[in-house]
Amino acid sequence: MRSLSIALLIFHVSLTAQQAPTGLPKCETKQILELAVCIPMINEFKGYSQTLKIDKLNSEAIRNMTILCDRAAQCLSVNKCQESDNFKKTLEKSCDMLDYLGDPFHCLTEFFKETYSSNGSPTCFQKYDFLEKVLSKKREAFENGKSCFTDYVKDYCNKTSIDFFSKNYQKFVNDISIKPNDTDGQNPHKVLNMFRCNALGKQIQNEILELHALKMESNDTRIPKMNKMCKDMQDCASEYTSISLKNKQKIEHTCSLFETVNQGSFTDCTAKLMGDEPDLSDYKCLEGLDFYDSSNSNVCKKVTTKKECFKKIMGDKCGKEAVVDFDKIVERVAKVMEC
Repeated sequence: MRSLSIALLIFHVSLTAQQAPTGLPKCETKQILELAVCIPMINEFKGYSQTLKIDKLNSEAIRNMTILCDRAAQCLSVNKCQESDNFKKTLEKSCDMLDYLGDPFHCLTEFFKETYSSNGSPTCFQKYDFLEKVLSKKREAFENGKSCFTDYVKDYCNKTSIDFFSKNYQKFVNDISIKPNDTDGQNPHKVLNMFRCNALGKQIQNEILELHALKMESNDTRIPKMNKMCKDMQDCASEYTSISLKNKQKIEHTCSLFETVNQGSFTDCTAKLMGDEPDLSDYKCLEGLDFYDSSNSNVCKKVTTKKECFKKIMGDKCGKEAVVDFDKIVERVAKVMEC
């Protein structure tokens, strides 16, 4: 009965992938009992990795995970048998993700932000599609665009990151472009793509500042880029369970706003009003509100408590066409801004 319990315990903590035969003998009963001693360390590491919050990394968490990896690997190295060796190899794959935490994390986050924000200017970011979702094409982009990536690292990242990527570039390319068969827990491939999602989320926040000010123009060239970023963020939200329901809802509201804001005459009118700044002193319904103040708090007032006044001004200055989708658009603006 004890052997069965241990077997069930081992099955529970395994990372589900079936390992190929190692050429080593199967573990004997004594070795399995010794292997069971390693299980708490493996479970503790899994607990850390499965609750990993990319945007809340700190040196203490990285240090704790590194210590657990080293201890668990050392524990598993005691017995030279199949089950122990399989555990060790699987653990090592998960521990590999620690290479990218710390300084490389910040470097990669900024790199991906740059790839999303870069548009119009003739840089190497237009030549190589580092954001490609098809893995074979992503691999091609990073292999062919090596000098583009490494030049960015040399210019914008610290010495630790420069040294790491200069020594491990091919490993990095493999990790970001090859999806492992064992998908339970964290692994370098998943973590690297979470970096992309984290960077994307930050860049979208920057883009939304333009919407806060309501300074877009009809057929704004930024809209297609925003729609792509939004679609990518929706893909991130569906792929990674670590993204909270609140953030998923905010992504949904943002995407809905992007889809709506460039339709009809609403955008033309707001761009005209914000650009020309006509005298609105006759509109007593503003009750002293500065219509042209683009701060978050002021925009929130315009789309909530002063919504009807805002609508009247738009209708008067731009015609009925400008307010056809008014209620739907300002409702989405309020949700995105959490007014």
